[in-house]
Amino acid sequence: MAETRSAVEQDDVEEFFSAESDTEEDRKWEDDMLEHLKVSDDGDDRNRAKCRATRTSSPTAARRDDEEGRMAQTTNSDEEVEDRKTEDVQKEAEEELTPEEIKERRQQAEEVKLQGNDAFKKEDYEIALSGYTEAIRLCPKACEKELAAVYYGNRAACHVKLNQNEEAVDDCTKALELHPSYLKVRIRRAQVYEELEKLEEALKDYEKVLEQDPSNGFARAACMRLPQQIEEQREKLKTEMMGNFWLMVMILFRSVL
Repeated sequence: MAETRSAVEQDDVEEFFSAESDTEEDRKWEDDMLEHLKVSDDGDDRNRAKCRATRTSSPTAARRDDEEGRMAQTTNSDEEVEDRKTEDVQKEAEEELTPEEIKERRQQAEEVKLQGNDAFKKEDYEIALSGYTEAIRLCPKACEKELAAVYYGNRAACHVKLNQNEEAVDDCTKALELHPSYLKVRIRRAQVYEELEKLEEALKDYEKVLEQDPSNGFARAACMRLPQQIEEQREKLKTEMMGNFWLMVMILFRSVL
């Protein structure tokens, strides 16, 4: 039998488990996990990682996840409703604008965008982001969709520079909804998807880029590279899932002995 973990390492594991457990049911689950660590330790941190990976399988964790999922769904629904209300109010207000006022708002949006461009060139990405956000707010719905798409695309570039990849994807998506053939933004979203390890989504974007521009060497190289990476990612996921599955089987088997 391999040597057991040091007292310090064992305390770390116990502290990790006790931080989120409240019930007798969870304590029994944790005891099985800690016993597994003592018996099957192979001298490295693989078991610790596996146990942490299966922590979400505890009874309380499962109930908590269900509650958080319901809360998140409610929050997202509330935010979507609020966004729709804001858009409706803006649309109603813009319906009362005269053609001259719409033209003035468009010019204001362009001026703010140019200020954002200057800030971006100076690498003041937070200021640039605020500028593009203001341009989006000012831009009347009556403006060309391509114009609003540019504002969203530019703001997405700021999010990328600020390592806000999820926000960058959202803005790229909005830009593409307004202007589906916006090639530069589609490439940007594909690159961000790669950063987020969403390789299948990235591949789809690169394929669309090639449909629009068959001579795009960057997209062509990505389409040749990504299928193999996607397959490797799937195999890795399968291996991890099977490893966690057999670990849980072993723990459950020991718990009934």
